[in-house]
Amino acid sequence: MSGRQDELATEFGDRATAWHLDVADEADVRTTEDWIRTEFGGLDLLANNAGIGGATQPLHEYPVETFDKVLAINVRGAYLVLQAGVRLMLESGGGAVVNTASIGGFRATPLNSAYIVSKSASVMIARVAALEYATQNIRVNAVAPGVTHTPILDNAPADQLEMLAGQVPQGRLGTPQEIANVAAFLLDDAEAGHATGRIWVRWVTCRPRRSGWVAIQRAVSRGDGGRSPGLYPAAARVQGSRNLRASARRASQCGAVTRRG
Repeated sequence: MSGRQDELATEFGDRATAWHLDVADEADVRTTEDWIRTEFGGLDLLANNAGIGGATQPLHEYPVETFDKVLAINVRGAYLVLQAGVRLMLESGGGAVVNTASIGGFRATPLNSAYIVSKSASVMIARVAALEYATQNIRVNAVAPGVTHTPILDNAPADQLEMLAGQVPQGRLGTPQEIANVAAFLLDDAEAGHATGRIWVRWVTCRPRRSGWVAIQRAVSRGDGGRSPGLYPAAARVQGSRNLRASARRASQCGAVTRRG
């Protein structure tokens, strides 16, 4: 939303106020924290969403300045904003936070080292904070989307979009609104008041087979709480398989798990 804050604030009317800050600048974040305290008296909900993608280059050629910028925004920025949010929530008796992570926090992809490192950090920041503040009425969760059709992809070649969509069992990319709906659910105490330390993953893993694509989509919740994360596949579709046993065998070759019932 950077650069569109005034437009969106106008669209929402008196339900929103535009504010611009550099999340990687501690002084700027502190100024924002003081403004929220003065203007609104506290903070109940935080969507910790700022982030950038970085370069697409092999690790040995990746520009160090780009690596530093990605981590400054995606890790330092997320950390500073979370710190400010927690301070405000402690003052007011509690609240809820959602970090925007990525499937890149769980699955490495080539030519994208800085982004993958940063999103792995985002996952752990959420889990640590969830454990630290669980008894102080502050819930911290994260959403970890797959490839989402944002304006970044508006000028992407049609064949690239087709390739990306072909990796999803539904045959299409996710939308920002769908990700926002999950974040809104996690921020709602009435709907998700017992959810903390959960990483809600939109995960697709695929491998081409002679009989077609084996594709498993995971819409799962991963949690820690001091134990190994749980993994609960919520949706799976296997193409080119004649029975469940064959589906499970082929899914295992994708590093996925199928579960019936």
